[in-house]
Amino acid sequence: MSLNLIINTAIDPFGFSLEKDGRNLVSIKQCADRCFSETLVSKIDYYCRLYHHGLADINGIGVINGPGSYTGIRIGVSYAKTLAFSLDCSVVGMSSLEALANQCGSHHCVFAIILSAKPNYVYFQLFNTVDEVRSISDLLLLTYEDCKTLLASFYSCLAVYVSSKSDIFNHFSSCYISLYPIDIDCSKLFPLLHQKLFETKKLSFRDVTLNYICKPMIGS
Repeated sequence: MSLNLIINTAIDPFGFSLEKDGRNLVSIKQCADRCFSETLVSKIDYYCRLYHHGLADINGIGVINGPGSYTGIRIGVSYAKTLAFSLDCSVVGMSSLEALANQCGSHHCVFAIILSAKPNYVYFQLFNTVDEVRSISDLLLLTYEDCKTLLASFYSCLAVYVSSKSDIFNHFSSCYISLYPIDIDCSKLFPLLHQKLFETKKLSFRDVTLNYICKPMIGS
């Protein structure tokens, strides 16, 4: 029996999903708030018991480790590492853009992911799916205007998936660019989790790090 868990508290909406032997048991998504973070472990325990399991039955854990909400990343990674340590199970980190890309990679050979960063900035990265979903550009931190300028420079069709609560591209127009909203759906990330677990059979909680690029100033 294989029971796996994926946690996202890096990107709004927050969520988690449980999978048993390749079958999704539950997928929860909720607007980011303090209550969700404070009750995350009890919620996971509740749904484990609902399907006649306990936290102790979890074999593998995946956690979105950023970039994203600075506080949210710390909460999710801390929970995942604590669970993995107490259960003596494997845990892996998944980057936010990698997670988003693996949700939409089957639709386009080359596509872009855009994720909100600090105010007036976004992360931008290109991916392809020739063999598997993989990045084909560096992760860029761009202002809104620089990102629009970059997109306007494309003269071939490009699908762009945008994870943002702001209407960044409200007045942007290009006949080559197709924009799609996206957020993290933990239930769609188990193939990525299985791949990472297979690549390294035993992954220590010590190997999971915080993946934030825009660390805020204290008090911001």
